[in-house]
Amino acid sequence: MPMLQFGLDTLRELDNGKAAIAFDRHVKRASTDCLDRPGDPKPRTVTLEIQLTPRIDPDSLDCTEVECRILVNSKVPPHHTKALSFGLRKNGILVFNPDSPDAVDQKTLLNDEE
Repeated sequence: MPMLQFGLDTLRELDNGKAAIAFDRHVKRASTDCLDRPGDPKPRTVTLEIQLTPRIDPDSLDCTEVECRILVNSKVPPHHTKALSFGLRKNGILVFNPDSPDAVDQKTLLNDEE
């Protein structure tokens, strides 16, 4: 096979398409998160990073070869709950009211089982 010029259009030809497959998976992860959480307006990010490290010929001190590493990553907004009310005891223990997660000291009409 002849030499190919490296670029986005030839990414699938490199290393059995591993970088292209990883890129596709990260795009799917980000887009699926949009479907799962359409109410979260924060952006989903997919990055394709190309790291090029020169290799110097020891005889001529010229750079005639480059080591290439391809990194693919995605970032989705963190999953989080709404703010909950916890009580803090003097020994550092946190407590909460399962019947009223918004107000730890809220009394309820339910029977206490203490």
